[in-house]
Amino acid sequence: MENANAESQSDADQAEVYDEQCHRWKLQLDEANDFSDVAAVCQDICNYAGRTAGTGMPESNLEPMLVNDAADGEAPDRAATGAEPNSSSSILTRTLLANLKDANKTHSQRKIISKSYYNLCHRNVLEGAPLEEVYGVSDLGKCDENSVAIYGMLNSRFLAHMQTLPTLASVAARNLALFLSPAAGYNRWFNTVSENVLTIERLNLFRNVHTGEQYERMWHIVLTNLESPYHGARENMLALLKYLVKDERFMRQIVVPELSRWSWINRNKFHLLVILLGQYKVQTLMALLHLDTDLLGGALRLSLKYKHLHTGGQALVRLLHKEQRMTAFVFDLVATVIIEEEHDLVQVMAKYWFSCFTPKDYRTVYRTHINLEHVITVHFEELGVENLFPPYCKHNKHEKLFLLAFLFRRELQKHAYLKPFLLHLCDLADRQKPLPPATLGLLIESLGYYIIACGATERINTYRLTTHLTRYMVEVMETPGHLAVCNTIVTVCRNLLKHIVHIQQRPPSTGKEFNRDAQALVAKFMSYDMYDRYLLPPGTKPVDYQPTITALRLFAAFVEQFFEFTPSSQYVLQMRPTEKVAWIAKLLPASLPLDELASSFRSMVYGLQHHLRSEFDDVRLITLKMLYNRPVAYHFDPKLQDQLAIVFSRGDDTDTVRQKLHQLLADTIGKVRDAIHHHKQDFFAAVLAEDDQPNGQLHRLIDRCTEICFGFPDGRAALTNAELFRVHDCVMEVWQLASYAMRCAKQADEPYYGTSFELMERCLQMLLEQSHEWKTNHAPGCIDSSKMGLAKRRMLVALWKTSRHSALWIVENNKETENSHAFGIFQGYLQTLTTIITTACHRGAIEAGGNCLSRVVRQLMHLKQNVLTGETGANSARFRPLKRYTAEIKRMCETMLEYPQQHLDDFRRHRGYIWMLHSCMRSDAVDIVPGSPLRMYLEEHMQLAQRAADHEREQSNDETVPPVMMVLWLHQLNLLARETVLNESILPHIDELMILALAHIRSPQWPIRNAALQLYSSCAAKLTGQRQQYKDPDADWAPVYTSFDEVAAKANRTMEFMLRQLKTLLPLGERSPDEHDRAGTFPVQRDPVTPFLLLVLEFISKLEYRGYRGAAPENTTYTAHVHKYRAILWQLLRHEHDQVRKLAARSFAQLHDHYAEIPNLLEHMIRVLFTSRDSNFRQGLCQAIMACIQKYVTLERFGRRNQWIEEQQHQHRLPRMKDVILKAVREMVGRHYMLDREINFVSTFRFRCELHKLLLYLRFPRDCSVVMELIINRLAPNMHGLDVFAMQLNQVYNSGLSTVPETEPEPSAARHHHLHQQQPHSMPYELFLELDRELLQEPVEEV
Repeated sequence: MENANAESQSDADQAEVYDEQCHRWKLQLDEANDFSDVAAVCQDICNYAGRTAGTGMPESNLEPMLVNDAADGEAPDRAATGAEPNSSSSILTRTLLANLKDANKTHSQRKIISKSYYNLCHRNVLEGAPLEEVYGVSDLGKCDENSVAIYGMLNSRFLAHMQTLPTLASVAARNLALFLSPAAGYNRWFNTVSENVLTIERLNLFRNVHTGEQYERMWHIVLTNLESPYHGARENMLALLKYLVKDERFMRQIVVPELSRWSWINRNKFHLLVILLGQYKVQTLMALLHLDTDLLGGALRLSLKYKHLHTGGQALVRLLHKEQRMTAFVFDLVATVIIEEEHDLVQVMAKYWFSCFTPKDYRTVYRTHINLEHVITVHFEELGVENLFPPYCKHNKHEKLFLLAFLFRRELQKHAYLKPFLLHLCDLADRQKPLPPATLGLLIESLGYYIIACGATERINTYRLTTHLTRYMVEVMETPGHLAVCNTIVTVCRNLLKHIVHIQQRPPSTGKEFNRDAQALVAKFMSYDMYDRYLLPPGTKPVDYQPTITALRLFAAFVEQFFEFTPSSQYVLQMRPTEKVAWIAKLLPASLPLDELASSFRSMVYGLQHHLRSEFDDVRLITLKMLYNRPVAYHFDPKLQDQLAIVFSRGDDTDTVRQKLHQLLADTIGKVRDAIHHHKQDFFAAVLAEDDQPNGQLHRLIDRCTEICFGFPDGRAALTNAELFRVHDCVMEVWQLASYAMRCAKQADEPYYGTSFELMERCLQMLLEQSHEWKTNHAPGCIDSSKMGLAKRRMLVALWKTSRHSALWIVENNKETENSHAFGIFQGYLQTLTTIITTACHRGAIEAGGNCLSRVVRQLMHLKQNVLTGETGANSARFRPLKRYTAEIKRMCETMLEYPQQHLDDFRRHRGYIWMLHSCMRSDAVDIVPGSPLRMYLEEHMQLAQRAADHEREQSNDETVPPVMMVLWLHQLNLLARETVLNESILPHIDELMILALAHIRSPQWPIRNAALQLYSSCAAKLTGQRQQYKDPDADWAPVYTSFDEVAAKANRTMEFMLRQLKTLLPLGERSPDEHDRAGTFPVQRDPVTPFLLLVLEFISKLEYRGYRGAAPENTTYTAHVHKYRAILWQLLRHEHDQVRKLAARSFAQLHDHYAEIPNLLEHMIRVLFTSRDSNFRQGLCQAIMACIQKYVTLERFGRRNQWIEEQQHQHRLPRMKDVILKAVREMVGRHYMLDREINFVSTFRFRCELHKLLLYLRFPRDCSVVMELIINRLAPNMHGLDVFAMQLNQVYNSGLSTVPETEPEPSAARHHHLHQQQPHSMPYELFLELDRELLQEPVEEV
């Protein structure tokens, strides 16, 4: 009885403690200023739940209790959040639920809240709260909300209820249904659902839901999300695969057959194989995959040639070496790569594969597998023989020998012939000039290592090698284009200097010392040599960037060892304590004392202040860091930096600092007033004065004000608001002058916002005409327009810089202003920034103003999170002042959306308007929540989803707005689609964006067509990914990043709309209508379609159909799509435009699996080629056959052991699989080519050119009967293409070539995109004109 009372008392005490803790958490939530405060409370709740997991009511008693309550017919009188509605835990739970349901919270924030909420619900349910009233127990109706709720349940103590209560059994099934949903698309919530599935698999729960049958469907979903652009999605899929493949039946029946179909160029094959090898023996898997060590080694060597395969190959090598105990195989493969592959691939291998090697592994490869120790020994023992190194070491100026000397430097440092070997390397470097930059960098890095490691031994001649090293460094610094090697020089010299300082500071030893002359040489090289040779004022000579920046970095490294910045002197250099710099005294002549050296060296260091005026940013920044311990500055005037450094380093009191800053500000403001006066009197003359007084320009004076006020951390605190307001008024006066100059010629009837180059030209012309300097000294001798253009350009640059630096002042002065007076100033700042952006015509001024506006909006969006955090608390009233700021941004966006009223078809007049809106929207990149500028634009102003749906129904209602308004919308959407920061916010809208772009590409109005083209290119790049980088001379087919399976499953609306558009472009007789598109649903459109076809086909050609089958039903979306696309591409092979046929041929090959479909299709295609009559179709089919064969021979490499292929290789002595495949295709051609004579004895020259390329690629002898029959012994219907045909035959027969040189131009769309990428000075939304000649032609058969 006493024990029972004690337990009851203990439970009561715990409940009281818990209630008090809940009260404290509620107070903390009410006082939260930022979401980080809310997250801290949530974390504390989760930690408390974990610590008290064993306390409270046992969960095993919960179910009988609920059953008894129901049997007695007694409804519980407790609320869902606890035993009493007004208890602290109930109030806290309701508060967290309000935060969880807050639409303004981002998805990630709600995930954090959900864990703490369900931890509270776990205890509340134990105390008797009704389970059915817990948020998320029943279906919430929205995928996003369901995913977050289930995430909280699975990652909290609430999981215990899910395992014991039958009522919650449906939660796991709901989550799995979300995971398997075909409508998932590109959504952020799918990542959360994936995490939930991964949690269930990791904890091995709900086996009745995650059954073996469901595994097959999950496998298909995983495959279509392996290349997801969302952060963490790929990692989740690979982690989930680790649990799926634990089922051996599933692994053997589903995973292995699918894996064996993939090409080694698919990076997922490497990663999936790594996952399998982590759980199964390599011998078992290789037998199932029909692989052997030769194929596996070839695949690993192949991974070195493709950048996207490097990490997969690295993971596979590490696993084979460490876990599968295939050490000998890995070492032999490394030796083979070193001996047989190119130098670049050996470096890639060393970077990725050697990362898992131990020192013992290095020694094994060095001594046993490449036998480098023996090779060097034999070379130097056989004194009478010249160069006994193996051929692979001597190739291309001994580049591999230099690489091996670096890779195995730790092993070579113990070699008996190290000294002559290093001297031999130096001799080779001297005799084989010029060495490639990479080789020279390896030699410099190797010598630096050997000097440090062996400099105090007899193994090397330290001084001689140091001399060689410094000489090579000077050569590299003075050779243009060696900047990467210069970075190596800086690293090597830093290490050498640190080593010298270390050995000089340690106690003297009895052994051999590091050569003093070598030490002095390094110290002199980094200090006096660099200073005298490269860092003195250049005079009239132009500054050479490469030696200057390298010498400055070396000199700064030396200064760092001699001087320092102390806490009492943060910005003024002080000599280090004597014991820290005594090392340099040992290297000095006895006649030069250390104090004298310090004084003279200090003068040298501060003599580099002229580099603060360098035109190169990094030169200025390194100098600033070295002299004043500052990473960045607004104004780099040496005199001002000296004055400010002294002011903030003396440790004076605040009043003294304020007085000195006040004097500097007063002097600067006086100069600004004078400059404004001069610019008002004669703008052009004031701009010309920059040559004599560069610091007297307006933009530099504004920078000077910004530097004094905000450059140093203590400067802002020392100034009063009155002083800042005085500077602010002065800066605003400068901006008013610049604003007037940019709009002085604007007529009264012209709108305030918007500009044009015509207006800019008129304003600059007016400023010139008003200039006395121009009329007196320049106009009389100005006989051409070029001088006038240069004069206007100088004024334009001055205006741009003034606007830019005014905007920077606005940003810096607005960082911490939150009072009522500051709010009025803030409104003025926004008005000023928007005026700069929307009225300037100079793109530099627009971009600078937009970037500054982005910084302001980004800060306000951070404040908005504070406001939203407090909205659910009891003390939300304290956030009312901050709400004014966020409301002001919203008001500004709403107002600016209505401004464009004229010239709506000319985006150049509104480039500032577009950039201003983009600057606002890209700064709210977390989520598209209510009230965000991005959501306001997409959903409320533009109604993107509605417009896309209208186009899908082919009932576009664009008549409700001016059609030309679509130009600005499309350009705005293009900017959003290209913004990397908004990637995850824009991806859910990718279908709508693509549909909108496709619907307007064929517009008859050029501005709309051009804007849609840019939007389409940006969206297509997001779906297809970047072009893969590779260096594979044996590859005939370029790799692609994204699978057709994924895009068709994720962006299914886009693929369906694109398919319907393509069907409308086919002649009626070539369509294959089904039940969905009969009865004239798609009217025939004969507008300019060829550019549209080129764009769509190029998009499809960048997607690879990989045939992700598994247990996927045959009627899946992408399976149905791929068959329809194949039928359309087959018809497009007969298109009259050659470029359309080429892209259709490549796309046709991309949409067929190389493993089974292409081999089974080739003979049929070859037969059709020789039995068809349409010349265009035969030419397109010839290109399709070529594409299929190229894809087949490229992707099939090292894929599988095939008995027939092995027999063919052995019988015909064919070394490679490609030879076997080409021989088989030659036999197919030999069986069918005579059919061509009966039907197509008259053959066009252009078709014969394509067929000739195909035959020579198949390695038919150029004088064989097949080539003579099909190419030479034919009649031509006319002379079209004769010149090309004759030139091609001449190249093959008269130049001794066995193949036809590739002379095909880039596709027009690709060429357009290439030009778009190469423009260095254009704004992100700059237009590029279409071809002058439209590609629309009447359908004429090509002959």
